[in-house]
Amino acid sequence: MVRSDHKAIIAYTRDSIKARRTDSFFRGTREHHKLSMFKELETVDWQKIMDDGQTPDQTIKTLYECLWPRFESCFPLMKVRTSSRDSVFMSPLVKHLL
Repeated sequence: MVRSDHKAIIAYTRDSIKARRTDSFFRGTREHHKLSMFKELETVDWQKIMDDGQTPDQTIKTLYECLWPRFESCFPLMKVRTSSRDSVFMSPLVKHLL
């Protein structure tokens, strides 16, 4: 305690402030996800994608159809509920790991 001629005032709110909760989505990019994608890319028949008879638009479509499902399986979309009360260091990945 400190001696002072001031008086302290303590104020309380009637209602508690509710935390804002939102859903955060992220893709895991840790090392094991990258290794699984690397293994998937080794199995791709690149000659089939680079077929000479295709137009550039068809080649891009074929590449997309080949790579996107592999990307989805190797880097799955994860959902984490975050709160306005979370600490600043609490990233979606850290919260997911907890």
